[in-house]
Amino acid sequence: MDHIAKQIRDGIKARLEAPLSAEGVSTYSGRITRFRDAELDAVNIIPPESAVTDASRQQPPRLDREFDIAVAILISGRQHETLDRADEIAVHVERLMCLSPEWSLPVRKLQFIGDDLSRAEGADGELLTKTLRYVATAAHPAGAPDQPMISAQPVR
Repeated sequence: MDHIAKQIRDGIKARLEAPLSAEGVSTYSGRITRFRDAELDAVNIIPPESAVTDASRQQPPRLDREFDIAVAILISGRQHETLDRADEIAVHVERLMCLSPEWSLPVRKLQFIGDDLSRAEGADGELLTKTLRYVATAAHPAGAPDQPMISAQPVR
């Protein structure tokens, strides 16, 4: 089985891919190479960073982890249009990123914590990146990061 970080990244990609494809947006998971203007509009799930928040002394030992997840929306086009398009895609992403019983993501909690923008010059005008940031909590047995202990639960 894959590392819990990959399970989270792949689960998010699977959740976003079909609905965003219908909007003309390609979805990638963990891509680190530069995007060409022709590949945009795109969403890239950036590999999550994590920190251990609790190393349990229970038997068997358990690790609670907190993951920082970033979903980057990349748009190329005319300056006055890129932000509107990024916001339009962000609406879809934020709706889809809510935990629900039918979404099997190996986390206990998934919470939106903010976003940021960056702009650069592209071949076809402006290249805008709007990054949506989330924090997720998950648990797995110590020494077994491929075996999440808790599946997705709706946030209450």
